[in-house]
Amino acid sequence: MPARILVVDDDAAIRRALVRTLRLADVVSAASADEALRELSAHAFDAILTDYGIEPTNGVTLLQDVALAHPKVRRYLMSGFDADRFSSHLASGLILGFYAKPLDVAALRSGVLQNE
Repeated sequence: MPARILVVDDDAAIRRALVRTLRLADVVSAASADEALRELSAHAFDAILTDYGIEPTNGVTLLQDVALAHPKVRRYLMSGFDADRFSSHLASGLILGFYAKPLDVAALRSGVLQNE
């Protein structure tokens, strides 16, 4: 059975592109942290991939909420910022993987789909 992945980005074009990129999985998309949390409460997911720059919160805050409420969901972050900004979150295990924008599609697929 394919992995079920929740993709969160406030840019509709990026969400559509990520759904196509991760097409080997069962992908659901959300435009905000609130929408993502509603999806997580209503359905089971294996992983979440969120953009850092979602409003009104940010991707790290969303992943902290996910870690508390759904600790078995694998957590991934993407951002236009450098990975060094998130090094403490990577070291703590809050973020399993980080993907810099523009995204390396092969790295994203192998990282996010690795634990199907």
